[in-house]
Amino acid sequence: MYKIIINIVLFFFMLSSLNAEGELEKIAEIDFSSPQLMKEYNVSAFKLYSKKRKRIKDMKGTYFTQIFERNIPDISEDVLKNSYFKATSKNGKSVTFTYNEVSEKLAKIPAIVGYSERIIMRDSINIDNFEGTSLSQEQKSKFDKLFTNFSNYKIYLQMNSVSKAAADSVFVNNFLIFPMDINTDRWLGDLEKIEIYKLK
Repeated sequence: MYKIIINIVLFFFMLSSLNAEGELEKIAEIDFSSPQLMKEYNVSAFKLYSKKRKRIKDMKGTYFTQIFERNIPDISEDVLKNSYFKATSKNGKSVTFTYNEVSEKLAKIPAIVGYSERIIMRDSINIDNFEGTSLSQEQKSKFDKLFTNFSNYKIYLQMNSVSKAAADSVFVNNFLIFPMDINTDRWLGDLEKIEIYKLK
């Protein structure tokens, strides 16, 4: 465990040094400034629990991989593995992370991008003008939107609790969380953008 932490610290120290020397090249930027952005994605419902199995938060969101796979489909996985990510909030706070922390193939629980709208699970849906045995494309779309919200995930965090102050600052508009972190220091609320850099 300590070896992993040391390696991560050394990795980011190296990146900081390279950035200062102009050895990093920005290869992509994803804009998260619109509160409506996440509604464009196939989001799921996440229930966050503490290590003590106490429910902390119900939220909508998606794993970050689904977002960058749509926005930067031309960047190969090999390039991403050797890149680093920088997320910045609207108040200027920034955090950095690696592909290993967001990849659904590599991370036990990858980073999640959520948004602060309440989850509403409806019991029924009205399909207008239904005739015969088939649905029109518009009617199918209504079903698709409904059943998206039936993808529910329970996420057990690596911390005993999340303070009210942390929750108030993190769960704002679009936000980024790292479920495997032992505290909320890197969790970022009111997300503005995520940049991706690679070595030149």
